[in-house]
Amino acid sequence: GHEAIVTDGKTVGLRPGVVDCDAARLGQASGKRGSIAVRDAAELYDGALLDEIHVEEPAWNDWLLAERERLSDLAVGAIVAQAEQEFAIGHFSKALALAHRAVTLNRFREDAHRVVFRALAATGRKAEAIRRFNDLTAYLAVELGAEPDEETRRLAAYLVETDGGGTAHVVLAHGESGTRGVT
Repeated sequence: GHEAIVTDGKTVGLRPGVVDCDAARLGQASGKRGSIAVRDAAELYDGALLDEIHVEEPAWNDWLLAERERLSDLAVGAIVAQAEQEFAIGHFSKALALAHRAVTLNRFREDAHRVVFRALAATGRKAEAIRRFNDLTAYLAVELGAEPDEETRRLAAYLVETDGGGTAHVVLAHGESGTRGVT
């Protein structure tokens, strides 16, 4: 009813506590610390806000695009945080699944990619982690004309240097590439 609507004369909104809104809960849970809050925030996101609604109004579309991006960033951040928590307690497969979900939602989030690389390495799949790094490097070059950040490059170099399985190829900083035999 009308008790659910609030306005200040310029904006219209929903009264907190009257209407259950997953987007509002995501924002609240993302602002809290602790593994339960992170898990709750990560589980709340189920795709783009109002994905099925199309309105031919520029102001609406501008707002909706900004809100979708904000909620996606909150969700991906929570998913990466949960993946980091799972990794820290040795749940590498769980961390990998969460990190894959984060990468699926935002392929540009290198923090999510790094969890994927670390989880793959922790489960004995360093060669796959290095291949994923090379894929990320190519993707960033094509889409943004950029390379992975320093932290991501350092992680890839570490994976190559500690790979006891033979020869690995990794794209290094500034477009250089190399093959290193590791014994």
